[in-house]
Amino acid sequence: MTRDDTAATAPAAPAAKPAQVRRVTFRKDDFNWPLGIGLGLNMTWVGMLFKSVQLYVTSAGLGGNSESLLDAAYLISIISLIVTFMFTAHFYAVSTRVTEKGLFKVLIPLGVSVSTAVLACAGLPGAAGRLCVWIGGITSGVFSALFLLMWGLACSKLTLKKNFIVAVMSYVFSGFFLVAFGYAPIYLGALA
Repeated sequence: MTRDDTAATAPAAPAAKPAQVRRVTFRKDDFNWPLGIGLGLNMTWVGMLFKSVQLYVTSAGLGGNSESLLDAAYLISIISLIVTFMFTAHFYAVSTRVTEKGLFKVLIPLGVSVSTAVLACAGLPGAAGRLCVWIGGITSGVFSALFLLMWGLACSKLTLKKNFIVAVMSYVFSGFFLVAFGYAPIYLGALA
């Protein structure tokens, strides 16, 4: 028997079934509106605080150092965010218990808000302005890290589908909020 004879007598392979595409449907309870809007607002906060010199131009009284204020605040915030993430990773059990408590669910967003107000004073003359850059940068980094940890813990309890929906919602809301609160007032003010 030759090789060709064996191939001819071997049973034929079963025909491949066509790929089945599973239909994905979304139900009303798949949408976690508070998580989507909250994360979108946080993403907008980052965009408005650290990707635009507008806050710093206003606080610096249209001085020439607004870009350096932005750079310094951003660098300090990033370093404190990384250190806070390292600290919370090292003390994970304590960090998760603390961020899931009701009081901290109010204090953490409040800390993010206060850090923004402090950074708005970065253009004050002298030592007061430098102190505001340092305090605002550190507090924005620390509270941002805790805020993201809090959102991460909340999203970890969701299914993959719900996480996907929350991520899409947050990006859509972030874009909307950034245009509505970040860019529209500037352009509308220029038109008036």
